Amino acid sequence: MAREMLMTEDLVKLHVRHIMQTINVRNRTQAALWAAQSGIIQEMEYFLERTVP
Repeated sequence: MAREMLMTEDLVKLHVRHIMQTINVRNRTQAALWAAQSGIIQEMEYFLERTVP
């Protein structure tokens, strides 16, 4: 992910940590569950289906 976004791995980790603090979860599994329950994952799938050739 870091290479795709032209960031260092440490910067990506920092952003992930801040996101997890903001949504009040302890790990990436809980973050994924939070995203699924809030509908974010479905919105991303919809977007990806329309942008990938």
